[in-house]
Amino acid sequence: MAWSTVAKPIEYGGLEIIELQAFSRALRVRWLWLQWSNPERPWNGMELPIDATDLALFNAATVVTVRNGLKAFFWHSSWIEGRPPASLCPMLYQHSRRKNRTVRDAVLNGNWIRDIAHNLNHDLLNEFFRLWTAIEMVGLNLEDTSEDTITWTLESSGEYSARSAYAIQFAGQILSNSRVLIWKAWAPPKCKFFTWLLLQNRLWTAARLQARGWENNYFCAFCVRNLETTHHLFFECPFARSVWQLAASWSSCGSLDPRGWRLDLDLEESFSQALGDGEKKGHTMLILTLWTIWNWRNAIIFRDRRTSVQAVFMEIQDMAQQWSLAGCVALKPLFVVHNSSE
Repeated sequence: MAWSTVAKPIEYGGLEIIELQAFSRALRVRWLWLQWSNPERPWNGMELPIDATDLALFNAATVVTVRNGLKAFFWHSSWIEGRPPASLCPMLYQHSRRKNRTVRDAVLNGNWIRDIAHNLNHDLLNEFFRLWTAIEMVGLNLEDTSEDTITWTLESSGEYSARSAYAIQFAGQILSNSRVLIWKAWAPPKCKFFTWLLLQNRLWTAARLQARGWENNYFCAFCVRNLETTHHLFFECPFARSVWQLAASWSSCGSLDPRGWRLDLDLEESFSQALGDGEKKGHTMLILTLWTIWNWRNAIIFRDRRTSVQAVFMEIQDMAQQWSLAGCVALKPLFVVHNSSE
């Protein structure tokens, strides 16, 4: 199973930041809708606090029918083939001297042509003829006395709704399991953020440095036999697998035992199989072990420290005890069991 790697590191009032951004955009798009449906609003005519993405969303979700051409904007409204001319002919739009004309103002007396009639080249002329032909196909009748109309295509009623404006921003995305995989585990924030980078393959391993042409050690710092990729370092390296095996046996977390892992999986799938059923102790131990392996890898490369499987495992035990004392309830029974057995 492949998961989306959308980051959701912060929550506010029950909504994650990415959700708040989408919700805010949906509300800003409402202002654009009200410019059409409720023009008597006192702020109408003022500059709205919107950005290009807000406008693109609004244009993608609306279709404008031009009647008298007084409300529809020539470049920005979706009145040709359900799209705004600015997206149909982007170079011509950038070339135009005036970008805020209404359809009536632009078409009457050929004002839109005058706006672009300077320093034309072959590409601009191609877009000009394309737009000119499209306008002819619309069959404008600006003598019509009725107002231009707009339809919100995301609702059967044709009317704007914040719900549909919010939902369309997530269309086509794979639901992310990162909340469960990372952010809900008990671990210091820096360890969660590290794990998030790991799942996105954004750690500066030798393979990533090499891809950018930067200096690197090429070989895995532990086994010195393979190119150091993220997957190799944490899930394939014999040294790391020995560490995982000791951690799994000590914590009684069977999913951490590499002898049951498949190696033909990608990073997120490998993480998921090590997580197993997602029980809290195993979840925290998974992040803790990944973090310790990475720190020792850095110690070898940058401080020339040598180590052993047992030394790395003992640091995992020490760190687990510190996390337990810091409030990790899931690890406390682990130390009670081991202390009583002594």
